[in-house]
Formats: sequence, C-alpha cells, structure tokens
Amino acid sequence: MRRITSVFSVVSILLVLVGLAACGPSQEEQVATMKAEAVAGLEEAKAALYAKRQEVRDARAALEAAIDEGAEDAADQIAEMEAGLAQLQSDAATMSDEFNEAVVEFINSDPPIEGEPLSESQLAGIRMKSAEDVIVAQEHIDKGGDYRRAIEIYQQALMIDADNPDLEAALARAEELRYMTQERFSQVTKGMNEHEVRDLLGQPLLRNVRDYPERKVAAWFYPTTESGEAAAVWFRANKAGTKEVYQIKFEAIKKDGEEAS
Repeated sequence: MRRITSVFSVVSILLVLVGLAACGPSQEEQVATMKAEAVAGLEEAKAALYAKRQEVRDARAALEAAIDEGAEDAADQIAEMEAGLAQLQSDAATMSDEFNEAVVEFINSDPPIEGEPLSESQLAGIRMKSAEDVIVAQEHIDKGGDYRRAIEIYQQALMIDADNPDLEAALARAEELRYMTQERFSQVTKGMNEHEVRDLLGQPLLRNVRDYPERKVAAWFYPTTESGEAAAVWFRANKAGTKEVYQIKFEAIKKDGEEAS
C-alpha cells in the first residue's frame, strides 16, 4: 500500500512549529507560513484518504452487484472481489489512522485558548477532525449498527467544535434512526435479499443478528424502543442459495425480551 507521506511531512513541520512558537515577534511570519504548509499537507492527505474510501465504495458496490446476479459460475470471481475489497478496507483503515494522528498532532501543537477566537489554522484543524469524526461515527452505524457509539462520538466532537452544523445534523439523524419505526419497517417486503433490507433499514447491531440452524433461517432484530422491544426480519435461502426475506414482524420482541409467537 502507498503510504500517505504528506502526513509524516506534516508531523515533522509541526515539531519545528512547536519550537518556533516560543520565539519572538520576528518569527511570527515564519510560524504562519509553516502553519499554512501544515494545513496544505493535511488537505493533501485528506484527499488521498477520501479517494481510497471511494475505491472501497466502488468495490463494495461491484461485489454486491455480482452477488445479486447470483451466477452459478461466479464463485471464483466473487471470492477474488471479496479479497480485493478486504485489502482496500485495510488500506483505508491504515490511512485513516495516520491522518487522524496527524490532525490531532496539528491541533495539539497550537491548541485553542478558552475565551479567544480561533485562528484560521486552528479552525481548519478542528473542522478536519470533526469531518473525520462524522465519517468514523457513520462507519459504526454502517458496519455494526452501533448508533449508541456513533452518538457518543458526535456529542464528544461537539464539545470541541460547538455549533458545527454538520455534527449537529449527523447527531440529529443518528438519534432519529436509532430506533425503528413502523413507517420505515413497512418498506420491507417478502423476497427481498439482505442487501435490499440493509439499504432500507440499515445494518442491525451485530448482537441482534441471530441464526437458527435447526430451522435453517436467520433473523435481524431492530430495536423499536429503549426498553427492549424490537422488530424482526427473517431470512432463509432460496433455490439459488441467496438469503431472502420470508417473514416480517414489527412487534417481534416484547418488553421482557421474549420473542412474540
């Protein structure tokens, strides 16, 4: 994998910047220049990271399309696509870690002072961090259905970047979608595959995905209230081996945690 070399060059600039920060007024122009270079380096790294994430999205879409086609002779191709997607995801995760580390280092090199307005570079660093927080939080939702963790990330980010409209909107949406509604749930119909259900309802929390080997079926449960009630979608394999919806029930789990009959 090609590493984001600009991230590491930014970090080295920041180390020098920390030393210059204690110098007199004659160094102010040089410090401002280095801050601008650091921001530019972070923007370059951000662009590379976003490009890699787009590669992941494209590869995932291609894989899902191949699976949906269900061609019997496509098993080897699908396996190869799955391996390629896994590598891209690993690369993107590494790049994300590197980028976040550099952004945090940049913010810490010139931290905001309470009661004073943010400088242009300070605001740039904080907003880059907030943008990453939104993406990371959404990944918790998309990959694991973990709205609770996503909401925590948004709330923590708003403590630093108060009144950020993107964070506020993301938080409001996560809180709105955390619990399943009858209206959303009613979009699911029998015969849909897993990808179609996921597109409509989202990824269920991993612990809410249950297999029933004796019945050769699986169920996805979606909380409808904070007290434990849940809706459920049941899947079973069709003749082609693709899992499809065969049963849907909004009041599938009662408040006491028992499955409704």
